[in-house]
Amino acid sequence: IHVAVKNAFRSGNVVVGNFEATKGHLHLGDLQGNRFCITLRRITSDAFDVANERKALVHLVEKRIKSLGSIGFVNYFGLQRFGSRATPTHAIGRAIMEADFEQVCKLILKQDSRDRDNAKEAKSLFLKGEIKKAADKMPFDMTAEKAILKYLAENKSDSYEDAFKQVTYSLRTLYTHAYQSYIWNTMVSARIRKHGVDSPVVGDIVLLPVKDEKRKTSKSSKPKVLTQADIDSGKWSIQDVVMPQPGYDVVYPQHSAGEKAYRKFVKKDSNAWKNLSTKRNKYSLPGGYRSIMVLPQDVSHMWIDYDGDNDELCVTDYDKLQGAKDISSKQKGSSLALQMSFNLPSSSYATMFLRELTFEAASRLHQKLE
Repeated sequence: IHVAVKNAFRSGNVVVGNFEATKGHLHLGDLQGNRFCITLRRITSDAFDVANERKALVHLVEKRIKSLGSIGFVNYFGLQRFGSRATPTHAIGRAIMEADFEQVCKLILKQDSRDRDNAKEAKSLFLKGEIKKAADKMPFDMTAEKAILKYLAENKSDSYEDAFKQVTYSLRTLYTHAYQSYIWNTMVSARIRKHGVDSPVVGDIVLLPVKDEKRKTSKSSKPKVLTQADIDSGKWSIQDVVMPQPGYDVVYPQHSAGEKAYRKFVKKDSNAWKNLSTKRNKYSLPGGYRSIMVLPQDVSHMWIDYDGDNDELCVTDYDKLQGAKDISSKQKGSSLALQMSFNLPSSSYATMFLRELTFEAASRLHQKLE
């Protein structure tokens, strides 16, 4: 990855700037959010006939934009959290939490139709038991696969757990966090089916601010289970409600989507509940909390008429520094585009915003098929 980044800088494809000296340091978790500017081309709908399509479509989309800006959307983890390979990252995470490391390694080395030829050959050699040849053939940029094969080829031990340890820590934790996210998405859907998203209910969890004495800041970290008195006070809104990512150090809601429901789902899905709910080994996770709804901020949009699919419809910050002017909508054009700009908190997914806006699946495969 470092080599790829260096090459990108050398080629001029990556530009950084806006540096300034400050008294304080940046810490993990300081990121407040991200701003997005996304252009959707070929805006059409099967719901309207051609004669009335544009006017009716614009009206419909405008209503959705207003709703998203005032109510928000369910804060699901997006599909990029789970990967687009033959084996989703949460499936590998599930096997890790089950401590089935042979399965973990085999899932990572599973054949994928999108692999390059040398990677396909390496995986075929692995299945045939020709580990040394497989390790030599596996491309260096497939770091997890390369690390596992290299260990198995160089060591007499067939310990798949030791082989998996050769994978970088950040990637190992990505897998386990993906399984947490998969469970969270499922349980949030269960909570919404039962209680909706209009307001908090008794048993929901909110986070109270706790002062970080070391950094002299307030950090929301103390969970509180809402009572009927809390609901009656009107102090809390649906935007305050969180659901736990399962772990050994979290509080669960006290309603139908509580710990019992989490445990029931996980036990049906895997044998991972003990490792998720107790601090048993180095792969056990403390868990965390995530807002069930997210409210986009500073939402704006612009309709753009254009002609060609290669027409430039978005001006980047770098373009602006080079003197480029903002795109303005043409009065006429054969096609219609929608340009959306909005802010989301860190760890919230623009793809989920777009899914709610368009009522379309956000997967790469779906978009490619469309």
